[in-house]
Amino acid sequence: MLLVGAFLHELIMYVILLYFQLFFQPVYLQAPLQSAISILPVCCLTVCFSVISPITVELARRYRLLLWVGWVLNRFHGPVVHVGQHFFPG
Repeated sequence: MLLVGAFLHELIMYVILLYFQLFFQPVYLQAPLQSAISILPVCCLTVCFSVISPITVELARRYRLLLWVGWVLNRFHGPVVHVGQHFFPG
């Protein structure tokens, strides 16, 4: 079950990181470099949590809590980005 959850989580992250950049180009009419700059915060957060999560698992010796937190953050990431674009356009 753990491998299935990890596979699905990585599949979602791969799609987000690959196609999210392509989303900015036709929708917001950004150049490829500008769309790469727009997705840079998401990539930086991914790298930070990729370092923090194994350290937390090693210290706590629990991985289920981190998996659940990852799924919850993935679920609520979309509405937060949508609300952020509503209040901070441009």
